[in-house]
Amino acid sequence: MNLYAYVGNDPVNGTDPTGLCRNSGDCHEDGPHTRPDPNRLPWKKPATPKVDVQGGSASERAAVRQATDTVLTTTQRGKELASVAPDQPIKIEINSNGITGVDHNSSGSPQFGTIHVDPNQSFAVKTTNGLEEAPLTVVMGHELGHERTGQKDDGPGKMNNVIKNENPIRQDLGEPPRTEY
Repeated sequence: MNLYAYVGNDPVNGTDPTGLCRNSGDCHEDGPHTRPDPNRLPWKKPATPKVDVQGGSASERAAVRQATDTVLTTTQRGKELASVAPDQPIKIEINSNGITGVDHNSSGSPQFGTIHVDPNQSFAVKTTNGLEEAPLTVVMGHELGHERTGQKDDGPGKMNNVIKNENPIRQDLGEPPRTEY
């Protein structure tokens, strides 16, 4: 048992006058008692998986990396996806053959497979604003949904991954929701 866990194992610099949390701003109400919120602890940096981008030109790699980093660090769903097996790297292979998708693993799931993406390919998708081209950030968010969770394009209208992963990312990026696969 770690007797200093309540101050992030740093009893010299951490303070906890109530014995409940490091600083009063790090607690939340949970019924009649105030308890520490482990998601708000300032000394706990969220883990982000390593992103390994291969192939393509330097500018294509930079664009794919930036789109991926934007999803993982600025959208709520992206942050949740980043927290899934943060020690498992995200592998991305750039191609120029118009194929975008995720390799399936030996059990038939896309979880932790290599993402293949052609950053020059355009995807016109139906949204609440009509037919629109999906930005690269949205394309990467969709593929990260497959790669991190194993979610397939199945269910009613093949919309499971869109509903669970792509549309929440679209919302945080200010993009209209996708309505059809």
